[in-house]
Amino acid sequence: MTGRENGFDAIKGAAIILVVFGHVWLGLGSAGLIGDAQLFRTVEEAIYLFHMPVFFFVSGLFFMPKPAPVPFLRHKVLTLLWPLLLWSWIEALALLVSGQGGDRGVSGLLDVLAYPVPVKSVFWFLWALFVLQIGAYLVQRLFRAGALVAMLGLAIASVLFFLLGLNPGIFVTIIENAPYFLAGILMRPIRKELAHPLPLPFVVGALMLILSEVVHLKEGIGAPWFQVTALLAVMGFCGVFARIGNTWAGGGFAWLGARTMPIYLIHIILTAATRVTLLKLGVTALGPHLVAGVLMGIGVPLIVDAAVQRLGWGKVAGFGQRPGRATMQN
Repeated sequence: MTGRENGFDAIKGAAIILVVFGHVWLGLGSAGLIGDAQLFRTVEEAIYLFHMPVFFFVSGLFFMPKPAPVPFLRHKVLTLLWPLLLWSWIEALALLVSGQGGDRGVSGLLDVLAYPVPVKSVFWFLWALFVLQIGAYLVQRLFRAGALVAMLGLAIASVLFFLLGLNPGIFVTIIENAPYFLAGILMRPIRKELAHPLPLPFVVGALMLILSEVVHLKEGIGAPWFQVTALLAVMGFCGVFARIGNTWAGGGFAWLGARTMPIYLIHIILTAATRVTLLKLGVTALGPHLVAGVLMGIGVPLIVDAAVQRLGWGKVAGFGQRPGRATMQN
């Protein structure tokens, strides 16, 4: 992996930390442990502006459709749909065993089996990415030389969809995240330049991220140009951490970025369990909950992943098998 490509793992590593922290933060808010409503809203909106769009964008940057439909579809089913099914069942079983499944419609084994449909919890990302990648593959096959122009048109259309105030219904997560994924595909030819080691991309990225956050926190998620603001934040975030990934300090982010899939799939169970356990122990202070929740949400999946990789079960667990990269970019 080259230094510049290492920068993209650093992007994912930083983003997955925000994903875990965001879910810990939301859980604490739901439990009534964050008394300052303004603080809760500000932190939530600042993170949720871009942390998942980053993964769609990077996935687009590395999207390489194979020429044969069957191997392409098989790969996407095994790397996206299989983890969705497996870990949806595991999450449902955990809810059933813990007695927490009543509010989620899980009261028996049949409910566990049916839990993946419709898609719930964090698994919406895998479904949305699957649909977007299949769609991009079809566009590539149908339009061939004109595929990039067609994808640019689709990206613009998906932004206009919300600018015009249209209701996407059940397709909201797909249409909402299409601009980020398609922008990644369109920028794939200049991918290496996005992680250029010179300081300028870092400075420009930091300014873009700050400006996007200021606009977003002022206008809110209901603003019709939300996706444009989010895309600028995504590119700013990528500019910052791609540059950091090319330094000695970015090694930890890059290492974590190669292990985002197990963290993403498992963390939601662990963060909830940590919060419930600490509450039962009488711990209500915000600090211990945040630290313990993030550490458990990241640390335990890494331990599980290490064991699974050592046994050679990475593909079976839905993590991907290393050597190679078990990431969320494929």
